Amino acid sequence: GQGDTNDNSDFLLINAEICCPEDKFTEKFDYTLRDADGDEACATLKVDVKDTEPSHEDPHSIITTLLVDEDGLPKGVGNTDSPQDNEEDHSGPNASVDDAVHFGTIPFTPGADPTSIELTVLGGPNTGLRTLDNQKILAAWDPTLKALIGYIEGTDPNDAANQVFKMTILDPLTGAYSFELLQAVKHDNTDLFGTFNDTENVLNTPANFVVVAQIEDKDCDVIYSKVIVSIDDDMPVITECHDEQGNDINLLVNGSFEDIGGKGDEDGGKLDRGDNNWGVFSQIPGWKSGNATDPTQAGLEVQADGAVPQIDAKDGEHYVELDSDALNPADSKPGSTNASIYQDVDTVEGNNYVLSFSYSPRVGDPATDGIEVWFDGVKVATIDSGKVGEWTEYTFVVEAGEDPADSTPDSSRLEFKAVGTSDSLGGFIDDVSLTACA
Repeated sequence: GQGDTNDNSDFLLINAEICCPEDKFTEKFDYTLRDADGDEACATLKVDVKDTEPSHEDPHSIITTLLVDEDGLPKGVGNTDSPQDNEEDHSGPNASVDDAVHFGTIPFTPGADPTSIELTVLGGPNTGLRTLDNQKILAAWDPTLKALIGYIEGTDPNDAANQVFKMTILDPLTGAYSFELLQAVKHDNTDLFGTFNDTENVLNTPANFVVVAQIEDKDCDVIYSKVIVSIDDDMPVITECHDEQGNDINLLVNGSFEDIGGKGDEDGGKLDRGDNNWGVFSQIPGWKSGNATDPTQAGLEVQADGAVPQIDAKDGEHYVELDSDALNPADSKPGSTNASIYQDVDTVEGNNYVLSFSYSPRVGDPATDGIEVWFDGVKVATIDSGKVGEWTEYTFVVEAGEDPADSTPDSSRLEFKAVGTSDSLGGFIDDVSLTACA
């Protein structure tokens, strides 16, 4: 401190650290006052510095809860409509739909010292959880990641394939964390409503466990909080795939190519070739051709009844020929008239669907009539033969989500491609449908 005849002395305490287990320290300062003719008075100033520590101002905040739902896993059913289903917290910063992730805060009031948080499982390392294969799930704290990692007993917890959940401290000064469920866990069969087994396993046992948060400041003051983690069950849901008349619900738009657009669309929504009974489009409602993104590719050729003498549409009045022509009548033909057409449709990854369509060859030559059928990047079939003038119906069961390059797990691409000789004479397709009735 420094003083003169007119001013009091000022004392500034800088970065005092109290070592545990003391809760305060005392600093003494001896000082002398001296007047102008040399008279002196001596005294001692005692300063007590009291420690601060993290605390729970609200006693109810010592125990908090979180819920994640297996519905939100990549192979979950992705809905909250099943009986006895619990929803995740959808308030921000959490997602608006179940995604098996929870963002939350371990509530506490910090003192003046910075804090760190370490997580363990109550009674751990065994969480009491088991995998669907009945393997024990243990938990270990990773100080580098600041994460509590749940993993399969006897495996390497650092290998993502072995991890079941991950709870990460995002900010040790506020208690912000994230909890991510990485794979489904075993639930006891606890159907409470008779023998029909038509609800989720509502008790969540043994899919509950308690995480203990040790909150410690820099000079060793410690408090504890608990987070009760609940993992909500998932269950199969029967997808409605019939309408009120009992007909299969087609997930595709414009599966019979009857809608070719309106006045404000390409070519005014009209067939403008021949006797106005065929036309080529880059796209029509529901369907796109390769030409829609690459003008050097062939377009989508729609034909109406009477366009060729040997065949009429299988359903309605329109069908598609996959070996196409120039997009506009005045243009020269593209380098290859073999066209591809596709439609993206909403699906559930891992679910099976029934794909059906009708095919007919135009000329009866497998070398030019061939088509390929693709679903989610997987070739379903190659078809190049049949009786000219007759439709043959094909049906396949396909699985959504098989394309390793697919970055949209809730969408699948159905694609038809012409193969063989590029001569504007190819295979016809019509009456295309995709249903969930697999």
